[in-house]
Amino acid sequence: MNINKTILRLALEHLDVYDCPKKKIEEFINLGEGSDRAGSAIELVEDIMKPHQKQSLYENITELYRIEQGTLYLKETGRDHVLHAIMCFLLGIVINERFIKKVCVSDDNKVSEFQWKLSALFHDVGYPIEIVSKVLSNFNENIKRISEQLGIKEFDSKFFIQKRSLDKLSNGKDILDLLQTRIDSWELQVNVKRIYHSLNSDSKVCHGIISSLILLKTLGELYIEKNPGGKEDGNFNQKHFNDDIVSACAAIFVHNLKQNDLNGTKINLCKAPLAFLLKISDCLQDWERPGKDNEHGMPAEDYDISIENKEFKISIANDESRTKILKEIQECVEISCTENGKSIVIKYP
Repeated sequence: MNINKTILRLALEHLDVYDCPKKKIEEFINLGEGSDRAGSAIELVEDIMKPHQKQSLYENITELYRIEQGTLYLKETGRDHVLHAIMCFLLGIVINERFIKKVCVSDDNKVSEFQWKLSALFHDVGYPIEIVSKVLSNFNENIKRISEQLGIKEFDSKFFIQKRSLDKLSNGKDILDLLQTRIDSWELQVNVKRIYHSLNSDSKVCHGIISSLILLKTLGELYIEKNPGGKEDGNFNQKHFNDDIVSACAAIFVHNLKQNDLNGTKINLCKAPLAFLLKISDCLQDWERPGKDNEHGMPAEDYDISIENKEFKISIANDESRTKILKEIQECVEISCTENGKSIVIKYP
């Protein structure tokens, strides 16, 4: 049992549809201990995005993954998100092709290959910013404590990230309004501006929100540069932006929100298939996630997946991991999700 090998086997026949380099993906899956897996994963992100002629996207945004390598062993973090992004992407291909497309047959409810590339590969690119906020927050707490011990009463060091430059597209459209419209269409009770401004005023950073804004801002500027008139044809057409990019960024925005942020609603498979796919894949991809307490993460041999018709299950040997994943899915996703022995079973309806 090795979930990486199972995912590769199940995804292999679909990789051409996603314009993915089969040989490089096979080589990545088979990399042994001691290999530069993070470096190989970054190269894979670039290769997967190249067919879309968005060079500035993968060259600049993948730089955030490189930055994260230098923060991996800080106590404020411990996850390697570029490895996670690739495995999340491949897992999502399997779930999309072998489960979602069997359940949601309407063209309106299909997740396009480009939507999934953006959502899976870039849903955590804002994580280094969240790490920085935690590091500086702890630093400020220590400074405040030392100042009080020294009798310095007026010292106040407050960390604040200025995100104003991310808040507007240069053509005057508000990023938050674009996201709100798409999330509303998914029938989720998420108040985008309230959540954004609440985090901003509290000097907190949610990597999902930041990842969404960074990606939408970057692509928005690129589309404005390549298609200033908003034409409906060409590689940078406006319809493509509205349908695929805004949807991907909206899915990224909600993927890390908690139950309270959803205000009693849950992500529904057929109403919001892209948001569903990202949430499920992100939750389930728990193996081989290096961290401060575990250099290599949980072994892939402790996990496996099988999919048949309207049901798929993932076996997880570790009881604590399985319980945590099950709880998060049940709280945020509207679908039958139960525990059966060492497996999580997800069924539709």
